[in-house]
Amino acid sequence: VRQLSQVYNLNRQKLFAPRPKLKVLDSIDFSVRPGEAVGLVGESGSGKTTLTRMLTGVERPGEGQVLYDGVDVWTGGEAHKKLFRRSVQVVLQNPRSSLDPRMRVGTSLLEPLRSLRIEGDHAARVLEVLDQVGLDKNALERFPHEFSGGQLQRIAIARALMPGPKVLIADEPVS
Repeated sequence: VRQLSQVYNLNRQKLFAPRPKLKVLDSIDFSVRPGEAVGLVGESGSGKTTLTRMLTGVERPGEGQVLYDGVDVWTGGEAHKKLFRRSVQVVLQNPRSSLDPRMRVGTSLLEPLRSLRIEGDHAARVLEVLDQVGLDKNALERFPHEFSGGQLQRIAIARALMPGPKVLIADEPVS
């Protein structure tokens, strides 16, 4: 991350007044090397989620760059964007809202492989990742509402691990 900044326009306080601006991130710089773990700690409203959205390519920075393999995520070509989407995955804070309640867990786990067009033995990958997170294959036919909160968190982690990412971003990992 190089000189990352983000400013949001707020609602006007008066009809013809200029829109006030809220600076959420101001010239953020850091690097993460293979095998490193980085923890970002801050109070509510300090910009952690905004930074996460930028690191995952969901939100474009107002200024600065998010680099993956030395190439800017937003200005790199289509091939780089495809590599980035496969290589960077996120585990969201609330697994109940990140899993489709109408979709069986097995189908939900296959979704990243299908949407990213990853080839290979999908069934074997699902079983491998389920084992990594401590769930058995019986989970595949069940719906999200049939699991406890901890089990749902493990399913969300499994879903993020499915494409074999090089970077895993956990939003609120303690929760």
